[in-house]
Amino acid sequence: MKYLFGFLFFFMTIPSLFSQKGKVDSEYKLYRKAMDYGDFTVARTAILQLMVKYPTKPEWKDTLISIYGMMGMYEQAILIGEDILKSKGTDTTTLKIVAISYENLGALSKAIEYYDKVLALKDEILIRYKLSVCQYGLQRYGEAKANIYKILEDNRAKENKITINYESSSQEVSLLAAAMNVAGIILTDEGKHEEAKVYFESALKLEPNFILASNNLQVVTGLIEKGK
Repeated sequence: MKYLFGFLFFFMTIPSLFSQKGKVDSEYKLYRKAMDYGDFTVARTAILQLMVKYPTKPEWKDTLISIYGMMGMYEQAILIGEDILKSKGTDTTTLKIVAISYENLGALSKAIEYYDKVLALKDEILIRYKLSVCQYGLQRYGEAKANIYKILEDNRAKENKITINYESSSQEVSLLAAAMNVAGIILTDEGKHEEAKVYFESALKLEPNFILASNNLQVVTGLIEKGK
């Protein structure tokens, strides 16, 4: 399950660059025009050219890592992210991008390491959700449940939305419903089918069209019926 970078609303650092004659650099113009049309490939090339032209301006690394993330170039995002962190130390945006990149590459232990670093700096409920999903993926059920239950008790869960990708489709649901679905999945794996059913039903009350929760409810209902 891959996660879109968009849900974190990353804002790129876009420093203003001018030549000595007061004219805007051609590379900068190219970058801005490429971004206007969503052409990340050209924008990335322009940023790399600016980095060579202005090697003392670290802001362009912040812009480049965001582009790498949106392009799904996760290995490159990790490499430049580690480079940024060497100089910045604790930068939450960079930590998030590196964590998401590791997660999308399937390196869940490394993703957890970086999500933990983000949470140590700021209690972000969306990051806690993603941390719990990684912990579940490594069958660290106790830790995953602890984080999910914190989300379920947090009023912010009702206010936040998250995009979940499932097979070839994606769906935006409330974070509260998404957390209920994860709780149900963990309980299903633990053999607590009746408890799991309650969570799936609760998720569907909040989000009646929640595909994953609906599918999971059918599965756990079938398991309950087989056990009778």
